[in-house]
Amino acid sequence: HIKSGLAQARADTGSNQYLPTIRKFLGCALSLAKDNKDIQDKLVEVGLRSAIRKTLSENPEISFHGEFGMLRDWIRGDRGGAKSVTRSNKSTTRSERNAAERVLDAGTQDDT
Repeated sequence: HIKSGLAQARADTGSNQYLPTIRKFLGCALSLAKDNKDIQDKLVEVGLRSAIRKTLSENPEISFHGEFGMLRDWIRGDRGGAKSVTRSNKSTTRSERNAAERVLDAGTQDDT
């Protein structure tokens, strides 16, 4: 349901709650994935990792102040396990992965 909620929030561009709503869905999904490789693999299976990556790349103004920086490799598809799923996905562009990585890393230098 997180994936469909995120999709609905992304489609509701006219709402004044557009970014806060998207940020809540992203934060929820990223919180589930944080420090839990089994959940990370499940999120890949249902297509939520790619939806997260795409949403982060489309909305670079969203920041979690580095809270999910440890998920950078997972978002990029560089962690083992579900890596082959991302590598075979031709629709995922390098620029999309880089944009998502920048959003996840935003604030990490200030937080240390």
